[in-house]
Amino acid sequence: MKKVKRFSFILTFCLLANLALTPMASAGDSNNGFRAELKAIAYKTYTFFEDYTDQNTGLTYDEVRHTENGIEEAKRTSPTNIAMYMMSTVSAQQLGIISKKEAVQRLQTTIHSLEKLEKWNGLFYNWYNTDDGSVKKDWGQFISQVDNGWLSAGLIVVGQAYEELHGETSKLVKNMNYTPLYDPEVGQFRGGYDVAKGALTDHHYGMFYTEPRVGSYIAIGKGDVPQDHWWKMYRTLPQEWDWQAQIPQGKSVKYDGVDVFEGSYVYKDKKFVPSWGGSMFEALMPGMVIKEKETEQR
Repeated sequence: MKKVKRFSFILTFCLLANLALTPMASAGDSNNGFRAELKAIAYKTYTFFEDYTDQNTGLTYDEVRHTENGIEEAKRTSPTNIAMYMMSTVSAQQLGIISKKEAVQRLQTTIHSLEKLEKWNGLFYNWYNTDDGSVKKDWGQFISQVDNGWLSAGLIVVGQAYEELHGETSKLVKNMNYTPLYDPEVGQFRGGYDVAKGALTDHHYGMFYTEPRVGSYIAIGKGDVPQDHWWKMYRTLPQEWDWQAQIPQGKSVKYDGVDVFEGSYVYKDKKFVPSWGGSMFEALMPGMVIKEKETEQR
């Protein structure tokens, strides 16, 4: 990527929708069977959202456990849970699992709840009760950068999918002010803000190849943070941090006046850059909503 452009939201629908709707490279019964299997998985997946989303608030339960004593429903939700429900609803309609009318009705219920939920600088708390949308304060009053990033992305996807919802979703995203979570001295986001303590987290989201870059991308596009924030996240940890078990190798390249170390580590002769917690899902998940390869080529 040579330069990040403001308001360059290039978002797409959920992964299953892309897999099921995009033509395969080759034709044949095996491909048709694969597409049918994917759609069956998608149908079963969306059944969860149908069964465990509060009909009055449109807020999805955080988890459901099947135990010896029966089903235990965790009637709490987070910004990420809400985002995944909204994007899954868009995908379900695109796949023909539900009608457009039902999708819009479901999403309208959720959006109306989001408009009424208690917020901090337009950003959403990490936990709400699904029955009435009240903040679940016994779990703290935390404002998470990464979770709000996913909710912003979900709202943008919904607004792009349904013109009739665009105005409402755009207003919510516009009001989500990421600036208070940004540390201009470091050029990176803090992990979040504890409203009860009145304090930002000590740590930053310093690694680039991980989930928080969704929020970073959107915050740059909105103008909440400077464009050079994109280059101030670490592709690897800095070479001078000699406590690392392996020192990354690479070179520095200047982008928009910022020196960026384009390094990598090696594992079994394969070069790689790390995610925040070392998992693939946090590294690859942003690709559901940001066309990173296409954007990079510009």
